[in-house]
Amino acid sequence: MKREGAFTLIEMIAVIVIIGIIVAVGIPAMNGLTRTAGLQGGVRQISNAAQLARQLAITHRTPAVLQLTQTGFSVTTNGIQVDKTNNLPVGVVIDVANSSTMTFTFKPTGVLVGNSDQHVVVREGSTNYVSGVLTLVATNSNVSTITFSAILGRVTYQ
Repeated sequence: MKREGAFTLIEMIAVIVIIGIIVAVGIPAMNGLTRTAGLQGGVRQISNAAQLARQLAITHRTPAVLQLTQTGFSVTTNGIQVDKTNNLPVGVVIDVANSSTMTFTFKPTGVLVGNSDQHVVVREGSTNYVSGVLTLVATNSNVSTITFSAILGRVTYQ
């Protein structure tokens, strides 16, 4: 009898084992990639909001404020909120030191109020609310820093 082009049971099991190994190695790598993309996206969101606040201050010739909380941000000018309060991607938090908010005010000239550069640390993590206190729980060493230049008003991140 002539053999038709079929696979044996051993060949099928070998292929399934190889596919299983590839999937087992690939899933953790994809998790890390997703977290890193979320952190980069959060940093870009904050940077864009700061640039919006600066542009509003220059265009409308009035101070504009960027307010950051641990999990989000908002832009206001003349006491009116320009956009809805934006939340950062899940798993991304702002390292707000010793307070619940950070405020950056841009003058009508586009420069930042204050004499020194300001830095904001954005990291992977979550917040934990226990006994009326909101605390930061860092989950990883992935950290990014946003720098607000006091003299130029420019916003950079790395």
